Amino acid sequence: MTIKEQNTILELALKKYGVPNQLNQTIEEAAELIQAINKARRHQLVTESEIIKPAYLVSTKDCIVFGNLVSEIADMKIMLNQLTLLIGYDRVEFAEERKLLRLKTRLDKIK
Repeated sequence: MTIKEQNTILELALKKYGVPNQLNQTIEEAAELIQAINKARRHQLVTESEIIKPAYLVSTKDCIVFGNLVSEIADMKIMLNQLTLLIGYDRVEFAEERKLLRLKTRLDKIK
């Protein structure tokens, strides 16, 4: 799916459900992502350097937990993309670049 097609769908959702409802949905999706991350940690799918990939998971339950994490990340990205459309891509990109540079500076100091 192209970015243009994605944006069309996101704009339709904003128009159909309204901004206040989509903001509430964003909060709900954020909470569900937090729960999925905590569950992945409880299932020890998170190490110091990675989240264990499905090929290395032992149980069906762990695979379900991993799949739910992936699904919740996708839901959150969709909601963040809607917020970005509302606020403006350039504004969000500028803030993101600023924060990435700040992170790089912090990381360079650690070396």
